[in-house]
Amino acid sequence: MALQVPTDAQPDPSVLETAVLQDPDDPQPDLSVLRPMALQNPVVPLPFGELYEWGRLIGKGGNGSVYEGIRKSDGQKVAIKFIPKRTSDNNIKILGCFEPVFEEVAINLVMKQPPLSPYIVYMLEWFEEEDDYILILEYPCPCKSLRRFLIDKRPRLNESLARGLMIQAVLGAKHCLDREVFHCSIKEDNMLVNTSTMELKLIDFGGSCLVNPSGFENGHLGGCHPPEYPSEYHAGPTTVWSLGAVLYSMVTGNKPFKTAFDRMIANVTIDHTLSRGNRTDNYQ
Repeated sequence: MALQVPTDAQPDPSVLETAVLQDPDDPQPDLSVLRPMALQNPVVPLPFGELYEWGRLIGKGGNGSVYEGIRKSDGQKVAIKFIPKRTSDNNIKILGCFEPVFEEVAINLVMKQPPLSPYIVYMLEWFEEEDDYILILEYPCPCKSLRRFLIDKRPRLNESLARGLMIQAVLGAKHCLDREVFHCSIKEDNMLVNTSTMELKLIDFGGSCLVNPSGFENGHLGGCHPPEYPSEYHAGPTTVWSLGAVLYSMVTGNKPFKTAFDRMIANVTIDHTLSRGNRTDNYQ
């Protein structure tokens, strides 16, 4: 700079720096494309209320309330879950997200990693508002919870139908564990049955968590607890135990244990009217 005449117009240093590295014959880039993303106007997503309408309440639990909904753009029927924010909410870090995400949303995002399973109800998108998280979920129609389905089919399901539903429940639960997700609440309320096709899907990851790398879990459980609960337990065997309790309810119309002590010592009454397992069909 000392060798330049002070009155000369000074070049833009950024232009000089770029010119040194470029061949004069090279095509010049569009500088508007190279502007840093931080300087560009971000795309502002539409608010939830402009995209969806919601109607009657179809489910309510400790983690939130679920309503029937309609996607305005195409009339697609969905389920909409409203989850009130709490100071105790847990945010976790998952692959693909730069910041920790509300745990139920994070688990749903993990479950959406391909390949998908036909035995899971998936989250389509989600919103964060001042007081709530809002999850947009698939809504199979016509459907009812497995619990309601069993009540309507009293006193019990025939073994062929129960076997077909249980195969789907097992595959759905296995898909969760393959994604390192512990559902934590496998029970009749958290399974939907399509009453036209007899397809079954697992729902509600509100109590779910990522499988603990240590192999041991010690959190809250829904459904039928294993004998070792509330001490430490394993995700895989606990999932199998819960599925067995669901199958028992299907084919007997009763719960497998009459008291907490029966459950603690795994004292289950076997219904002797059930088949002995002789079958000619072959399931994988």
